[in-house]
Amino acid sequence: MIKIQKHGAILSTDKDGYLIPDVSLDKIVPPWDEAVNFIKEAYIKHLGKRLHSVYIRGSVARGLAIEGISDLDSFALLRGNPPKKKDELEWTKKVSEQYMKRFPFSARPEIWFNREEPFCKNLEEKWWLKLNAVCIYGENLIPRIPPVKLETIVANLKFQRDYISEIISYLHEGIEGADPEQIKAYCTWICKRFLRAGMALVVSRAKVFSRDLYYCYEMFAKFYPQQEATMRQALEYALNPIESKEILLPFVKRLGEFLSQEADIDR
Repeated sequence: MIKIQKHGAILSTDKDGYLIPDVSLDKIVPPWDEAVNFIKEAYIKHLGKRLHSVYIRGSVARGLAIEGISDLDSFALLRGNPPKKKDELEWTKKVSEQYMKRFPFSARPEIWFNREEPFCKNLEEKWWLKLNAVCIYGENLIPRIPPVKLETIVANLKFQRDYISEIISYLHEGIEGADPEQIKAYCTWICKRFLRAGMALVVSRAKVFSRDLYYCYEMFAKFYPQQEATMRQALEYALNPIESKEILLPFVKRLGEFLSQEADIDR
């Protein structure tokens, strides 16, 4: 059981009000550097010439990863269409299992794909990439993304309802027929996204920004004290995921509906 603790940071701003990313390749340190290289080579071997670039984001890229708690959050951009969903899930499961055997100090990794062409059409909307990721292979798109102010993040709230619907649909699609370990991985995945959606919901009022889970929970609870217990449960599930669909799915429905409703009100 992982204990909830205050960990991470609020992003600072420069003299012009732009948020200062705190990620760097230099911050990917042992033992995480070997895990990063394993994931990179897995993408290269599986995708070959279709692979455009690979990114690592989150605590590993910020030098804040904690052994026994943190995961390795990765994604790849592809030339052409991504693999079929079934093939993607099978490959992801295989790589995740190999990864966990080799790097038991890490939580289960996040591995996903996106097409490079549509991804690049609106790079100004990819503020999360600018603030939270480093490129470890291929053409680095991050320098092409404009600097980010809090106003940029606030503007993205108009997409939040659609985003919440998308991740819930993805959860239902993936969890069907999933084994207990896969269900736990999905539990962590969606609860992290709910926590960060909660941060996005209050960022215009909080006047600060963080993607770190505890600070997302803390800022959300400050403005929605009546939902503090629910979001703390999301934090608990993100750190200590459950394998019961009967408990997880009603919780996801309840919190997802609340966040969607508040996103509409806050527009």
